Formats: sequence, C-alpha cells, structure tokens
Amino acid sequence: MKTAFFSASALGRASHAVRPAAPDNHVRAARTGLAAVLAAMVALSGAVAPLAAQAPAVARIAPIETDRPDFIESSVVVPRGFWQLENGLLYARDAGFGSLRGTETLLRVSIADRWEWRLGLPSLFVEHGTGASAAGHSDAYFGIKYQLGPIRDWDFALIPGTSVPLGDPSRTSGAWDPEFKFTWSGDVGAGVNFSGMLDASWPTDAGAHGTAFLPALSLAREVAPHLRLFVEWVGGYARGEASSHLAHAGLAWRVTDHLQLDTHVGRRIAGDLPAGFIAFGASFRRGPRVER
Repeated sequence: MKTAFFSASALGRASHAVRPAAPDNHVRAARTGLAAVLAAMVALSGAVAPLAAQAPAVARIAPIETDRPDFIESSVVVPRGFWQLENGLLYARDAGFGSLRGTETLLRVSIADRWEWRLGLPSLFVEHGTGASAAGHSDAYFGIKYQLGPIRDWDFALIPGTSVPLGDPSRTSGAWDPEFKFTWSGDVGAGVNFSGMLDASWPTDAGAHGTAFLPALSLAREVAPHLRLFVEWVGGYARGEASSHLAHAGLAWRVTDHLQLDTHVGRRIAGDLPAGFIAFGASFRRGPRVER
C-alpha cells in the first residue's frame, strides 16, 4: 500500500500548505493512535504465530515478494497459508514544508489459491512549516487481490479496494472511496523485469465522487545477490486538474526468504506535489514451516 499522500487522488491535488496548528489534545490523540497501531501489530503477530507453528510443513516456496517500495503493487498473492506485514516511514520535503508519516502498514493474508485480503492501517503524520504544525492520522484501507497469471510467463492481478473513513477531518473525505487496480509483471531479458499498473479511483470531494487515474511503469534488476534496483515513473490525472508526474527509484534487499528491507527516493517532475521524498521500509511474512 502506498501512502495516501501519493495516491491516485492525491497525485492530482496534493496540497503543500501546512494547516493551522493542531490543538494539543489532537496531537496527543495522534500519538495515542500510533501507540494503538503498534500494539495491534504486536498482538496480531502473537495471535497468528502459534497457528503457523502448528501447521504442517510445506515444500519450499518462492522468496518474499512485496507491494513496496515501488508504487506498483505486486502481481502475485501471498502464498497459501501465509500472512505478510509491510511497513514504511516516509519524509517529504518542499520549500518551507515537511511531512513525516508512518507506519504505512499493509497486512496481506492468503485466503485461498490466487486470493488474498488486504488491510491497510491508518498512518500517522506530523507536518511542519513556517509558523505552523499539525499531526494526525489517515484513513484505513481494505481490499482483495486476485492473481490472474502466470500467463505465458507474465503475472497479472486485479485489486479492488476502498478507503475506510477513519482519518482526521483534514485527511479524510468522510466517505468510502473505491479504487480498482490492474497490475502486470514479467521478464524482458538481460535479467530486467518490467511491471506496470493502472489505478482508477473515485475520491469524494464536496460530497460527490470524482475520478482519478494513476498509471505507473517500472524497470527492475538484481544488481547484487538478493539486492534489487528499480526505477519508476508515476503519473497522476484528475478531472479538471493539471496532471502530476513523479520520478522514483530505490533498492530492496532480501535479507532472508521471508524478510525484506528497502529504501527509496522520489522527485517531482511536474504537478502539485512535494519537491521530493525519502523513505525506508521493512516487510516480513509468516506461515507454515518450510521444509529444509
């Protein structure tokens, strides 16, 4: 899951202006929310781990494949019997403006062959600018992924989803805003993987659903054992607004078959976006014991 700051709807209309300073009780509520999110993650890990430990061993499976750090969602689902947790921390910067947000947590759980359900927890944010600051949390997210491929060695996936209006007034439309994604990925030779995504969303503005599109294209290659480099273009288009374009690149290091660390940077090409951002992430999965 990508941060809502660079979602299909936000790419066309992200505001750089820091809102009026939040009351102290609002900031305290945001901090309390962050603690609750972290506590929920720990509790979830503790609840699911014993079930995974009791499951029978399975044959060796493919290494972890995540929906981060690029904007393009993976075209494959979590292996059957597994669950996966993906997390990140992002800092965006522009003239006189800064925004720190995390944990960008996405929980992906296998529900059947080719199917997974997806839960995005609210992200906490802290913004600062000249004479003003703000803090709070974003909406949650729920979705389902269906894997179509492989078809002639290419993977495809359909991902319908919706926002869940739990965010602060400054970060939510107050409505369930649906989206639909189509992704693909395949090798094109010389160890290079080509992937893409078409993302359509219907964000609510002034009580009415609008339409926004986020296309993205990416090239990736392993530059060292277990170290993958990617470069990506992301576009944002919303009705009645100028388009936005982003250049994005990063590294993903597969520490083990079930653990990945990443870092990535983005730079505005055009449109109403922050000048740039830097981010870091960690993802892991758990499930049945894997036979040695």
